[in-house]
Amino acid sequence: MARFILLAIGCGIFLISFLIFLVLSLTKKRRKFIVLSLVFFVACTIFGSLAAFNGITKAYKKVSRNISENFRQRTGIEIYTAVFGNPIDTCVIVDEKMDQVVPRLDCCIWLKFSTCPEEMKRISSQFPTPSKYFLSRDSFNVSYSPRPDWWLPRELGDSIQVLQNFDIRDPNHDKILVLSKDSTIALYCDMSD
Repeated sequence: MARFILLAIGCGIFLISFLIFLVLSLTKKRRKFIVLSLVFFVACTIFGSLAAFNGITKAYKKVSRNISENFRQRTGIEIYTAVFGNPIDTCVIVDEKMDQVVPRLDCCIWLKFSTCPEEMKRISSQFPTPSKYFLSRDSFNVSYSPRPDWWLPRELGDSIQVLQNFDIRDPNHDKILVLSKDSTIALYCDMSD
């Protein structure tokens, strides 16, 4: 910032000097004042260009750093914590993830994770509706698209437990949690529109 300020001050001094010698050259009609005014004009242009380049470079670096920080991909644990809150134990392992980067364009947050039964009870309690049980051969599935290839409830075992948070008055915020029979592996779909 100090470099930019010094360059801007130098540009200002050279600009004032240019204007003074330009007025003197027009009023006194002397060639040396014209030459001096041109020298100060060139110096003003150089300092002004350097100041502008310095300012634009600093602004670009700051903006590009902010953009890259805002659009970096979240880790599986960051997504899990954003959806369910902090886990009670370190037993959560996010095996697969697909984050919703742009709401309305990206359908859902998709997770496949494994955890301990205590943590599964904690996140299951966040679903107010009673759970439903399905046989895996019934192939319960979600119709939201694009659904990742790894989101396959039938691979969780012979029977699955499904918890769904759906409100007919607010259909764009559907949440589905599919649990394995032993409640250690889960699939999750969150349409946070």
